[in-house]
Amino acid sequence: MPIDPLEEQLETQESHKGAAMFKNKSLPHFEKLLIIFERDRATRRNAQTATDVVEELNKEVKECSSQRRRRRRSHSNDNLLEAIKEVGLALGREIKESTIKLTKAMGYDVAVAENRVRINEESLKLPTISMFERHKATLQIARDQETTVFFFTIADDEKAKWVKALLRGDI
Repeated sequence: MPIDPLEEQLETQESHKGAAMFKNKSLPHFEKLLIIFERDRATRRNAQTATDVVEELNKEVKECSSQRRRRRRSHSNDNLLEAIKEVGLALGREIKESTIKLTKAMGYDVAVAENRVRINEESLKLPTISMFERHKATLQIARDQETTVFFFTIADDEKAKWVKALLRGDI
């Protein structure tokens, strides 16, 4: 016995309080949806009778017993294995490239960290800078990676003047 859409709507509204806003509203394309889902609606969603299940099983057994089907299946399995192999190789290449980039980035960070340690050693070589100025300059240079890298590119005879200018705020 088919359920009347209005009765179903009333039952839904009673059991689902949030559905009250849909009361007395038209459902677009209701007639077309009813035609499309009529079979599932009559016996509930995706319901199958025992006869349908037996017919489907018999159809699968017949398909599996065919030699042509086996050849197709092995061919499709070969295609699947080939696709998996290609994906694995592509993934391997991407991992390798990412590892190289990460290693370079980490190597750069290691070099910058080593240079930070050497800042104080280099500033000890500057005779015109006091201990307080040396410590202040070391902290100021170490705060910025670009400044640290630049500090080590300056010629030794120019470093004292550059550090004095940095401490004055000229740089």
